[in-house]
Amino acid sequence: MSQKLEGTYHLDGLVEAPLPPDGSAHDKLNGWVQLMGESGLPFSLQFEGTTFNLLAGTETHSCESAGGDPADRVRQGLEQLLKIYEKGAPRGITSTLRCVEYRKGQEVQSIFAFQPDGRVDVRQRQVETATIAPEPPLSPRERNYRIAFSAVVALLLVLVLGFFFRDKLSQTVERALPQDLAAIELSGEPYKDFFTADSVKAGSRTNEWTLHLKRESGFPLTDADIEKAYKAPDLSLSRRLTLEALSRGYVIVEFFEKDGTYAGSQVVRIMDLREKEEIDVPIFVPANARPAKIVLKY
Repeated sequence: MSQKLEGTYHLDGLVEAPLPPDGSAHDKLNGWVQLMGESGLPFSLQFEGTTFNLLAGTETHSCESAGGDPADRVRQGLEQLLKIYEKGAPRGITSTLRCVEYRKGQEVQSIFAFQPDGRVDVRQRQVETATIAPEPPLSPRERNYRIAFSAVVALLLVLVLGFFFRDKLSQTVERALPQDLAAIELSGEPYKDFFTADSVKAGSRTNEWTLHLKRESGFPLTDADIEKAYKAPDLSLSRRLTLEALSRGYVIVEFFEKDGTYAGSQVVRIMDLREKEEIDVPIFVPANARPAKIVLKY
């Protein structure tokens, strides 16, 4: 996120868990996603065999949309999620979910830990940072004046840009057109000996893409393979960090615009490459971004 606006927050990461044996689990999970979205906490749901994962949307929201305390609202939502299980948090549930809230001069980072009895603990740390204060609310007269003034300025600006900056206008039009996903550059240098990303396809939603990954011969299929790789005598720091990411089964996907500007990132799960030679993983393009390059990092 480019601006740290006071009174806003965003989420990242995901929750992964086994499906309960109850045959109505799919309906309950879809209902939970809908309820959380209405509460200002967007998640996307994906089923993978006997497990499911809930990927947090990374858009920025007002803290008021989550009742003023987004971290506590997330906690309540996760405890509600655990109620689909009869005996609290199941074995195998994991979370990389994180809530980042901006207060005056502070960045509040919250992570969430599942407890066997069905409770969710919130662990927070506060980091001093430069934040931006929100603008004071406008009176109705000031609001109407600003709208009218903005409309006139926008019209004049479009005319000036159209006459003097045809190239810029062309770029604006280009961003409004469907993106050629085949032209996106894919880079995964740290993982080239283990797996490759060879294509991107459109998903079922506007900002959802599917990244195709193919396992290479050097991919560690077991924990023992990873332990063996750790013992290599010439193991570099970069190689060690790469092996740690493979051990966890999660990697970071970063998006970059055509001019090299960083557009956002997210965590994706690649653990299924231990069992499958090729997998498709969903990735969610940051709002208002038009990535020209995708980079896989540890």
